[in-house]
Formats: sequence, structure tokens, C-alpha cells
Amino acid sequence: MKTPNDAVHHHIEHASAALTEGRVDDLLRHARLAADLAPFDDPALHMRVASVLQAAFRFSGAPEMFDRALAECVAVGNRTAHPEWAIPARALAGNVLMLAGRLYQAVEYCDAALALATACQLESDRVSSMAYQFRGYVLMEWNQLDAARDTLMAAWSIASERDRGVRSGVARVMAELELACGDLPSAHRWSETLAGIVIEPMTLRNREWLAAVRARHGFAVTRDLRELDAWQRRHDYRLDVLEQLPDAAITARLHECEHLLTMLETTSQWTSLGQLGAIIERGARPLRVGYLLRALTARALACEASGAADDALALWLAALELGEVGGFVRVYTDGSPLRLRLLRRAAQHPRGHAHARRVLGAAGEHVAGEEPVHLTDRQRDVLRLVASGMSDREISGATGLSVATVKTHLRAVYERLDVRSRTAAVAKASAAGLV
Repeated sequence: MKTPNDAVHHHIEHASAALTEGRVDDLLRHARLAADLAPFDDPALHMRVASVLQAAFRFSGAPEMFDRALAECVAVGNRTAHPEWAIPARALAGNVLMLAGRLYQAVEYCDAALALATACQLESDRVSSMAYQFRGYVLMEWNQLDAARDTLMAAWSIASERDRGVRSGVARVMAELELACGDLPSAHRWSETLAGIVIEPMTLRNREWLAAVRARHGFAVTRDLRELDAWQRRHDYRLDVLEQLPDAAITARLHECEHLLTMLETTSQWTSLGQLGAIIERGARPLRVGYLLRALTARALACEASGAADDALALWLAALELGEVGGFVRVYTDGSPLRLRLLRRAAQHPRGHAHARRVLGAAGEHVAGEEPVHLTDRQRDVLRLVASGMSDREISGATGLSVATVKTHLRAVYERLDVRSRTAAVAKASAAGLV
């Protein structure tokens, strides 16, 4: 005889199958039914329900799914008599809030998870891995790269091989972090690690997600437009195809579209960048704030590149106002030097100056009144090689300098440009015409 719990398990299994096969409508339907039927006194079952509700929100962006996922996570997270479920539930609440762009609240929930873990002497147990993982994501967006690396590696070290979701997420973000720091060999190693984690079972979502990540990471090295075109055609990410998709289908593919956005910006394909930004904006409304910010800033760059400076600034200011609530940083700085130009303009505008100045400060930039920067010829040579994607060791081989001397030149460049990272140095030097 079937019990109420059997019915809940039935809907969870169907929701999971719908997720792996990309059937978002079925995912939402079964997630709702599982939540409606789950008995109150079973925190383990409610944690599984919370997980499918979180996935339903991730792939639909539906406000209803946000509300239900957050409520389910909070309900389990408050059951401190069951820390083995309360700790990951609080972390998952942080992830739901992060997906909605509420980064400060997200960190509060991750910290609450870690506080409970510490109280229960479980901070080094795998139940805490998601709290470290999602906290690391937010620190990355806030440009606190050293802290993000430490937090992500804590998640990696305590997650078991069974925690594929944690380890794949950490590997993906570590690859992005190393790309941001200019360490392409390390970024490649993390990309390969990611592929090894998600290769089996190769579901539809994993297949598209992994293909996009690897295309983005490979493109950072080769800048081969033929490889970009081949990936777009193989996985139906051509703009003419995307433009015909309904909003719901775009929402389910936002992560992949974001990688395409980055590749288009990298190669200064401004018209296509603006088109894709408008497509992503359709799929990101109303609650996928990080992607909506990427869309607005991409459209602003397309306008700026085409000479429509007023339209560009209006879009940039709208993005700043939207992202100020969560304290977003890297979404405004990663990419073309045009981003720095727009940030500087916004820093002088009454509507955008407060958050624009915060972003510039977090990225190691001054706002106004700076003295002209002068670099030696050798410093410029090293910085050009950094801009091309070389690691310190590769620059050493190309220039005949020792690795220690390369590092010394880079430290001098950082000091003269008043920045803290390779990405910021290249962006600022490019904007100033130094490389």
C-alpha cells in the first residue's frame, strides 16, 4: 500500500527526470506537487523537496518558485535539532537568494549555516560544503578573490566524491577565478577537472552546460572564431535560433548564453553582443538578477561601441541601480575596457555615482583626479603578454626574464596603476592607451 511519502518520492523522481531532460514545465509541476504533499515531520524529505524547488526556480525564474524554494529551505534550516539537514538547508537558502541577486542576504544564510556547523563541530564535515561553496560564489562576484579561493577550496576539500554538485560548481568557479587572475594553465586544469566530474551520467543539462563552459575556457586561450561558430551550430546557440525561442526556453539556457555573451564581447562583435543582450534580458526577468545585469551591461557596451553614448550611459545606470542592492562588482568590470570607461562616466553622474565608485574601488580603480601613469618599456612588454593570456612562467620563457623578475615587474605595474589584479591592470592600462 502506497503512503503519502511514496507520492512525494514519486514526484521528486519525476522532477529530477524532467530536470535532466530539460523539461522545465514538468519540473515545475512535479516540484509543486512534491512540496504540497511532503509531511511536516520529515526534514530529510523536505530537504529533497527544497532541492527540486531550487532547481525549478533556477531554470524558470518564476517568482512563485523563488518564494516556495526559499520558504522550504528556511523551514528545514530552522530545525537545529537536525543539523545534518539544517546546515545544507541554510546554505541552499543562500543559493536561492544568490540566484535572485540578493547577495548580502545570501552570505548571511551561508554564515548562519557555518555558525550552526561550528556549534555542532561539523564545520569540517561534508554537510558544510555547500555553505562554503555558495559563499565562495558571492565573494568571487564581490572581487574578493583570495577569500573566494580559500572558501571554495574549503568546500572542495570537505566534499566527498559523491557530492558531485558541490565539486562541479567549485571546479567551474575556480576555473573562472584563475582566468580572472590570468593563470590560464590552472584555469585549464580546473576545466578538465570539471569535465571529469560531470561526464557521467551525461544528461542534457550537463551536456549543454559543460560544452558552454569548455568553449568559453578554450576560447580564452585560442580566440578561434571557427571554434566559436562550431559550438554555436552544434548546440543551437546561433542568434537567429535564440531569437525565435520563447522566454521560458531562454531562461533555462541563461548560463550557456552568458558564456556566449563573454565570447562575443572578447572579440568585439558589438552588434551581436547587443542582440544577445536583448535576448538574455527577456529570459532573465524578473528575478535572475545576475543575468539581467549581464544583459544590460552588454547592451550598454554595444551602444557605446556604436557611438550611442547617451543610450549606453542610460543602460549602464539602470544596471548599476539594479546591482547596488546585492553589491555586485565583477559583472561591471569583467570584459572589454569599455566597461571601465562607462564606469568612470557613471561615477560622475548623480544617478550612478555611489555604486559606480564602490565598484571602481573594489576593482582597485581611482575615480578622478589621477596623475598620468608612466610605465617603463619592459613593464609594458610584460603587461602586453599578460593581456595575451600568458602566465608568469610563460612570460619568463618569452622574454628571457626569470619568473621572479616578471613578478617584480608586475608588482611595479600594480603599484603604478594602483590595482590589485592582472585583470584590473590590463583593463586600466588598455583604457589609458598604455598597451
